[in-house]
Order: sequence, then C-alpha cells, then structure tokens
Amino acid sequence: MRKRPGGRSAFILARMGHILWLRASLFTAGAVAAALLAQVLGPLVPRGLVDFVGETPGEELLKVMASSMLAVATFSLTAVVAAAGSITSNASPRAAALLLDDKAAQSALSTFVAAFIFSIVGLIALGTGLYDAAAQFVLFCATLALLALVVIRLLGWMDRVSHMGRVGAAVDQVEEALTDSLRRREAFLGARPADGEVSGAPLLPDKVGYVQHIDVGRLDAIARRCGLRIHLRVLPGAFLRLSTPVLLVEGPEAISEKTARALRDAVLVGDRRTYLQDPRFGLVVLAEIASRALSPALNDPGTAIDVIGTAARVLSIWGERHWEEEPQPKHRRVTAPGLSAADCFDDVFAPIARDGAGFVEVGVALQKTLADLGRSSATGFSEAAERHSARALRLAAQARLLPEELQALKDLAAGQHRR
Repeated sequence: MRKRPGGRSAFILARMGHILWLRASLFTAGAVAAALLAQVLGPLVPRGLVDFVGETPGEELLKVMASSMLAVATFSLTAVVAAAGSITSNASPRAAALLLDDKAAQSALSTFVAAFIFSIVGLIALGTGLYDAAAQFVLFCATLALLALVVIRLLGWMDRVSHMGRVGAAVDQVEEALTDSLRRREAFLGARPADGEVSGAPLLPDKVGYVQHIDVGRLDAIARRCGLRIHLRVLPGAFLRLSTPVLLVEGPEAISEKTARALRDAVLVGDRRTYLQDPRFGLVVLAEIASRALSPALNDPGTAIDVIGTAARVLSIWGERHWEEEPQPKHRRVTAPGLSAADCFDDVFAPIARDGAGFVEVGVALQKTLADLGRSSATGFSEAAERHSARALRLAAQARLLPEELQALKDLAAGQHRR
C-alpha cells in the first residue's frame, strides 16, 4: 500500500532525519564502504594510468586527515553544545532544540567524523597490504574527493559557527520552523470542519503526553473500513491526560479493541511538543524568547520588537491562505476542530503585552502590529487583534508610563478600534 505523504511513517522518518547520531552513522558507513570499495574498483582502472601517475602520497594525506579531522569534529561539537547552552540561557530551551536538530550543522559534524573514519580505515588497509597499486590509486582519488568535500563543508561551517548562539539566529530558526509548519498544514488537517455539536463514544488515550502528530488519512481509512464517523477532539500540541477524549467514534455499534488500538495508533503522543504539525508551538517559543529578553536580567526590548515583527510575518501567511474559510477536505469521514486565531494570538501576544508593558517602544510595536493583523479578512483576526490591543493598553496603564507615552499608545489603540 502506498504511504500517505502526511502519514505517521512520514512523520517518524522526518523526525529521524534530525537525529545527529543516526546521520553521523550513515555518513560513517558510507565512508567505510568507500574506503573498502577501492579494492573492488582497482581492477577497473587502466594499467597505463596507474603507471603514469606512479606512487601516490595517499598514506601521508590520510595521516594528515586522520589527525586533523578528529580535532575539527571535537571542536565543532563543542561549539554546537556551547551555542545551545547560550540559546537556552538567553532565549529558550525550546529554541535550543532547533539548533541541535539543524541539518546543516549535523551534516558538517557528520562529514568531519566520516572523514576521520575513512582515514583510519584507509590507513589500516594500507598497513595490512590489502591494496595493490591500482587500489591505492582509487583510494587516493577518493581521498582527494573527500578532502574537497571537507573543505566545502568547513567553509560553510565557519559561517554557521559565527552566527550560532545568538538570540537573533534563534528567532530566525524558530521562524523558519514555524513558517514551514504553517505552509505544510492543511485546513482542519485535511478533515471536514466540525459543524455544531457532535456525538459518539469517547476514545481515551493510553498514554499521558502531548499530541505530536495525527494521521487523519489513517483515521479516514479505518472509518471507511468499519463504517464509522470519527470526530477529533484535540489538535497537535494538546496535552492529553488519561481522562481526555482524543476523539468521538460514531457508528452503528461499539468498536472492537483492535479497532480502538488502530485509532489510538493514528494519534502519536510524546513527551514534548514538536514543530512539524503544531504551529502554535512555534508561537509559544517566540513568546518565550521575547519574555526572556524583557526580563530584568537581559533588559533587551529590541529582541521583543524583533519577535513581534516575526509573529506578524508568520501570522500573515495564515491570513493570506484563508484555510478555515474554504476547506477542501480529503478525508470526509473525519471531522476536526480548526486552528483558532484567538488561541494563536494568545500564545504569542499575551506574554509580550504582559512583560513589555513598561516599555513604550514594545507597546508601540505591538499596537501597530495588531492594527495591521486586524485588517486581515482571515476568520477571527479582527476580533483577536482588537481584544489584545485593548488588553495591552490596560497593562500599559498600570506600568507607570509617562502621560505622553501612554497617550501615544491610546492613540494607536484608538486607531485600531476605528478600523
């Protein structure tokens, strides 16, 4: 059976692609295979070419790579860990996880480790007399190719290291993950919108944790096979307790334990939230970064203003697509709640308004952003923007701003209400 692109397997494979040790292991296996393949490819090399080139300095080059690549890999890993610690302290631990999952950083580290292992395997093979002259020539060519790849990776890694650990880089990474999550997301996860009250037998989870992924296509297939209608009660990012209904099952008779287990398997529950199918998590992390920047320890309103602009950009993507207004359900036997504008605004703007109430520059940026988002025709944007504008103004009034500063915020809020 063809796998669905948004199914559980695709989600797990995507998560596995961010595991550092797995990527490094694959690169290392490729390096070992390349070193040992020289003996196989040796007979294919024209004898004249081997005689023309003569004795190659492959062993010396491998020794240089073996000694240098281990140091480079160790330094690079130390730099990543230090940068993750800096982001954890100055931004958010949830943002630091993105650095550790970064594919460019993982590929650079994996390349350096693979080059070291390739050199070791090549030196061992040369020392045991495994290679004849033709195989040594192939090994030398492979070493030159790997050296060129290492140089390219190293140049890119130098630029990457110079930006790692900065709060601004963390904001950019969260924005990238959040934007990707929003662009991939389908209206109502590809299901039908839940119209009014729904009924059915509640299905309780067998694990406490966060919903990381929902395979709506799998739920729809089960519903078709068993003659059911399924109503999702949670979205990715929701925290499940054993008493929290995951979904309601509507059918002619009670479902079997096997069917219940299959339905539970379509809802992946883990210990923490992820970005892939949960855009609200990205908004929460942005708010955490802004709140940390506004703390007395950092006192950095500029970062909070940057976060407000970032939130405006990513929410504008949602506003432009009008997901909740024109859903095109692919899975008609499943209904799901929509992504709420009110919840998204609460996730990112409520903490910033609270912690930035004493900074007039943050208040000005927030009021302007809310006014701009409030002009969107997306469902719920206008009401949510107006509510948060009024709330931010009330918080600012309690923060002992100068009268002229408070009046400036009132003028901006008044413009928001006159739209």
